[in-house]
Amino acid sequence: KGKGSISKSKSKGGPRNRCSRRVYKPPSGCLFTCAKTIDTTAINNINTQLNSANPIYTGTICAGQYSLPTTTVNVINQNTNAKASLTLSCCGPSGSCIIDGTAAGTLNNPLFYFQTPAIVSLEGFTFQNIKGTSGFNGALINTKVAADVKLNFLTVQAVSVSGTTDNGGAIYFNSGTIANIKNSIFTSNSAGQFGGAIAFQNSRVYLTNNAFRSNSATGTGGAVAASQSSIIATCNLFKSNTAGTYGGAVNVASSSMNSLQNIYDTNTATKNNGGAIALLTSTLTVNEDIFATNTAPATGIGLNVALSTSCTMFYCNAVTVNFPNGVLVDSTSLSLLKCIPT
Repeated sequence: KGKGSISKSKSKGGPRNRCSRRVYKPPSGCLFTCAKTIDTTAINNINTQLNSANPIYTGTICAGQYSLPTTTVNVINQNTNAKASLTLSCCGPSGSCIIDGTAAGTLNNPLFYFQTPAIVSLEGFTFQNIKGTSGFNGALINTKVAADVKLNFLTVQAVSVSGTTDNGGAIYFNSGTIANIKNSIFTSNSAGQFGGAIAFQNSRVYLTNNAFRSNSATGTGGAVAASQSSIIATCNLFKSNTAGTYGGAVNVASSSMNSLQNIYDTNTATKNNGGAIALLTSTLTVNEDIFATNTAPATGIGLNVALSTSCTMFYCNAVTVNFPNGVLVDSTSLSLLKCIPT
């Protein structure tokens, strides 16, 4: 298997459904301790703790809608040399703790900004209408250095960075970050360059049971953009995402991607290739995925999935590899794991 090679193999038996709905369970007893305000004082208290000699903060927020403070300097900014640990959970049904950034205007930093190694866990929240300033990646979360990140049962909508060099509309990971993102919804997020919802570099990211809808990037990766990284995507929906150049749903550059039982539906690369996924000098394994009605011009290099205007579906990866209406591979290794439908 060399440059531009394609290999096929059969999995044993038929497709196994690894995708099942999960239910969010708030921390026990949190109704007696959950915070009822998210104001300047509350954010400053978290900052103080994370930058102290004992940089560990664990807290819960009561269900309700909260507006970020109008003073945009009030972001959770961990910047000491200690390895901080932040755990925040919603005390209510999934998504019922709504953090709205409308009143705050444009934040001067990402809302959660980690400049030294950290352990981060967020679950059960809705983050919406948050705008990042030009020159920063990820309006919601930015890990400038290695971090261990767990995001579960989040709803992230209308979160954006708009600068022409800004990546990851909502989230940006870098420098050895390991991230697990599960059971979450990303809708209508946007980036001025790469990764409308999420972008990452030199990181390993696991995406499981998420939905990415109507995200957009002016450059590559309408929903997700990976560079020099590893991405393992299982049981996700990528629908109606748009990239200005490559990779309507996902752009994979100098990286590896394993895609299992995902649905890629109606994604668009406007100018170049990869209606669903674009590859550049990368490896991709697709197994038991569905590709439907993704569109892109038939030019350039990468993985051009579903280029034709008709509904092209790859079910269990029983695909015909051809050009220009199917798969185009260049400087890339692609494995199609072909299973037997039951």
